[in-house]
Amino acid sequence: MTEETLLLAARDGDPAFRYASGFEVETGIYLRFGEGDDVLCVSALEHGRARAEGRAARVVDRATVGWAEGQGESTNWARVARRLLDERGRDRVRVSGDLPAALYVALRDQGLAVDIDPALFVAERRTKTPAEVEHIQAAQDAAQAALRAVVHRLREARPGDDGLLWEGDAPLSSERLLARCQVNEAAEPTQEKDGRLMDRFLHALVQRPEASL
Repeated sequence: MTEETLLLAARDGDPAFRYASGFEVETGIYLRFGEGDDVLCVSALEHGRARAEGRAARVVDRATVGWAEGQGESTNWARVARRLLDERGRDRVRVSGDLPAALYVALRDQGLAVDIDPALFVAERRTKTPAEVEHIQAAQDAAQAALRAVVHRLREARPGDDGLLWEGDAPLSSERLLARCQVNEAAEPTQEKDGRLMDRFLHALVQRPEASL
């Protein structure tokens, strides 16, 4: 039986990828061959940040392991994965249920056996380290501060004859509310991952405030 390797593909905010690699990136792949034996593959632009912030034992630039500019992203990542797996004599991977369908097909086209695990890291992520609890609390505190700032601005605004809310001599737009929240956030900075979480909350708040209350 061929030994199985964990493979994760980055998506925006992918919790499994972030949990396994300790790194958040728009596009990349992570391979785990065993405990303490893992690889994070990213673009040249993200290589330095991945080495500084990620937990993987090895970080590689995708251009050095088969990436070809001008070809489809899924095809490229599948080729890169095949190259990295060939280094270890592996041809079977376990993936999360969030793996994009196009990448699943491309991996199969590379001759890899792909096993989907819908519950990948679900149980492990329920248990938080003290540092993770601190980050969650910081993000919640920032969200509450942002909400208070938005409510205050809305309370002070006045309805205009045009049906808009006005603040002084200008409409109170979602962009102005977001800018105010970000000023508050900058005044009491948190960890970088808390800032990314906070950005997602703020955008949801100003686009659909009823969904955030």
